[in-house]
Amino acid sequence: MAGPFPWSSLRARTRGVPPPPRRPDGGGHGPQPPDTGQAPPADAARPVPTNRRVRLVVEVLDDPDEVARATEALAAQPGWTVRPAEERDGVTPQTRCTVLVVDVAARGAKRTAVGSVREKAARLAEQRKIAMWVRRAWLHLPVRAPDVTVVHVHRTTPAGAGPLRSWLWRQWIAVGGADTHHTLLLPGPPDPDPEVDKRRARAELVGRDVIGAEPFDPATHDVRLSVGPRPAVHTSQRRLITHLLLTVAFVVAMAGCGMVLAAGASPWRFAVLLPAAALVWPVGRWTTSNEPRPWVFRLSVGLVLTGSIVFLGFLWHSRRPGGLSAQLVALLPALLVVFTVLGVWHAVAHSWFSRNVHWLLPVLVAPLPFVLPWAGSFLHSVYLEDGLGIPANSVHIAFYWHYAAALEPLATAAGLALVFVACTGWARYFDWQMGAGGLIPWSAPLLIAVFAVTLGSSTLDEVADAAERAARDTRSGQRPGSYYGLQGELVCVRPLEKGKALPVHGGPAPVGHPVLTFKPEGDTVWVWDPDPARGRDATRHAVRLRAEDIELLPARRGTCP
Repeated sequence: MAGPFPWSSLRARTRGVPPPPRRPDGGGHGPQPPDTGQAPPADAARPVPTNRRVRLVVEVLDDPDEVARATEALAAQPGWTVRPAEERDGVTPQTRCTVLVVDVAARGAKRTAVGSVREKAARLAEQRKIAMWVRRAWLHLPVRAPDVTVVHVHRTTPAGAGPLRSWLWRQWIAVGGADTHHTLLLPGPPDPDPEVDKRRARAELVGRDVIGAEPFDPATHDVRLSVGPRPAVHTSQRRLITHLLLTVAFVVAMAGCGMVLAAGASPWRFAVLLPAAALVWPVGRWTTSNEPRPWVFRLSVGLVLTGSIVFLGFLWHSRRPGGLSAQLVALLPALLVVFTVLGVWHAVAHSWFSRNVHWLLPVLVAPLPFVLPWAGSFLHSVYLEDGLGIPANSVHIAFYWHYAAALEPLATAAGLALVFVACTGWARYFDWQMGAGGLIPWSAPLLIAVFAVTLGSSTLDEVADAAERAARDTRSGQRPGSYYGLQGELVCVRPLEKGKALPVHGGPAPVGHPVLTFKPEGDTVWVWDPDPARGRDATRHAVRLRAEDIELLPARRGTCP
């Protein structure tokens, strides 16, 4: 059977360039790596997640076998590249030693990246029994991108436009509505004089046709700078600190104006807006001062910046009227949520779970529709049978209450488990003993297991406490509270035929005083009798009656009529 048509060769021939030689096996063009007879590792094609780069200078015993084993072991680590040291590295090897330079793609905190990589290299040498050791390790600082000046190309005011249309067009140019979506990045920081940067941009654009872009015509096009403050001629640390302090003071003052506006009730409270109104023009003018712009645009920018901060302060106080102390206390749950979310992200990002979530998540979620109602019915059974002695199948409970009863402990367990996972994620981020023999990988599952057992025990204790409260309320003649669809009622038992003995299971018929009952299911009615003569065991107070022999009347103020 003929192979696929060589489209790449056809395209190359049509351009007058001979195609590259094909491989002898017909698999493709160009040079190919040698066939070693082994399948590539599973992680070879997977990109290594990294946010740090660490350089290691490793010394190996000057023996060909030892150097080969060290190079193979170091290069086998994901994201590690190895090369022999060169003169530009500035490393003088010791006697009978060969120096290797290792470039490591690491991930985690900046403070612990170097120590973590150095420990991994030392652990690798110990495990593989290789005579190598780390001589130097440092964090590879990324090269900062050069400063650029962003210039946008826009259309000018149409010829023959009247005064009103020209004014509107200038506002439209200021907000970027007339841009041609052609951006030019000039090398170097912005010049204090905006005309210098504009002349540079025009000189680069005029007479040069860019494929796919609208040609620049000086008669109908011009350039503008991105909105920003005027660049400083001399930048010092003291100037930066002064700008930072002024910015913080401005934000605090504007937010304070909004909070005072929300807290006051007098019409004079609107006077706090006067300082904000006075700062609208200075703020807008400074924010857009890198080139001349229409005063309406500057005023609008100042109004948006000032008014948004005032509005946020107003919302902050109106939604949390408990005072500053209560608002600060309310920040603690928010900080816990942020801590948990970021920690869980560090735990699952670029991990086994994130690589297999497409099948693991359905496997975890699929049993929930079956497990939740079973767990809810189990809790209802504990409440009725273990707490009050009433069989669970004799009480009618809507099916959705089984889900509700199980969701609360499940949500609590999931939330607290996420906190443990977040702690593991932060430990992973800071490289706190996250190796295979570290403390965190072994202690975290154990803590989660202990927590699950503790939560299950505490949930059962809460169910028992709810049943005990229901019994206590019944003894005092009060209607007990509900427990996920189980709403007890105080009723009075009255025989349908006076003078006839009632068939009762569980002792004498509770007549003459209120008893507790739930919505019955079937032909029998179970009631809970608060009579102290039945003993201290609450389960012995349950009494079964036949529904056709009695009528149940609601109790009035804890007594029977």
